[in-house]
Amino acid sequence: MGWIKCSERLPEFPDEVLIYPYNDKWPKYQRFGYWIGTQWLRYNDDGHIDEVPHIVTQWMPLPDPPEDEG
Repeated sequence: MGWIKCSERLPEFPDEVLIYPYNDKWPKYQRFGYWIGTQWLRYNDDGHIDEVPHIVTQWMPLPDPPEDEG
């Protein structure tokens, strides 16, 4: 599955998804995030959850983990 525009559909909570926020400093970058119905949250560099400080334009479900770990 590819990128989904936030204007078309938002993920269900508590699904962790890959997000594509817009930022003037780094025009596009990817992070893991959560949509909680009113805002996007993410894990910051300290491992704490906080609000995504940029506009998220697109998101993508994470792929299933591999069946064979070896």
